[in-house]
Amino acid sequence: MDGVPTPAAPEPHRESKVWWRSIYLTSPVVMLIAVAPYTRLSLRLYQALRELGVHDSLWQISGVGTFFIQVGLLVVIVLFWEQRPFASFGVHPPKLIDLRWGIAAFIIIEVGDIFWSASTLPPVGVESARTQLATWAAQSEPWKILLAISASFFEESYFRGYMIERVEEITGSMALGAILSTAVDLYLHSVYWDTSFVISIAFSEFSLALLYLWRRSVTSCVIAHFLMDALP
Repeated sequence: MDGVPTPAAPEPHRESKVWWRSIYLTSPVVMLIAVAPYTRLSLRLYQALRELGVHDSLWQISGVGTFFIQVGLLVVIVLFWEQRPFASFGVHPPKLIDLRWGIAAFIIIEVGDIFWSASTLPPVGVESARTQLATWAAQSEPWKILLAISASFFEESYFRGYMIERVEEITGSMALGAILSTAVDLYLHSVYWDTSFVISIAFSEFSLALLYLWRRSVTSCVIAHFLMDALP
């Protein structure tokens, strides 16, 4: 039935007979592609260019382009290097149930975030996180939607789909896949946002990992993530 979630079982670990197609080689390469543009070194470059008068909008445009290039590289690596199907990192034809679960997850996460921030952050931390969120929300609607689309496809494809699946294949542990993928995703946010904001989104990031483990579908996670970013 379409209304009943039927998460696909992870495929058994089978290494390719061609050594260079091994996920032991491709997985670190994929993670390097995911993380490299968001190191603290790039942040210092960003700050230096800002001092020289480069407008922030230029960085936003380049950021959106980087997201789409990274997703494109991931698709190329999976299909042509690993020679595996889209389903091997949680990409399936979208279904109506994905929309339902994405919206439901968005509502649950938004409510949970309120209690999470209140219980983990002091009042000054909550206020700091809200201030940073307000900065994001103040952008123009078309631009905010474009950023939300690109960021949701990037983060969910890499950290919920690919990383969880490959870590689980290599180690046999779903929990380790969810924990490591969430940790790496939070690190990327820590480069541009302060500690209070990173703590405030930890609940939502781990919830998205749980949603992926429940549905084994990137689509539901993309929908929930998009709503979280577009409707802060």
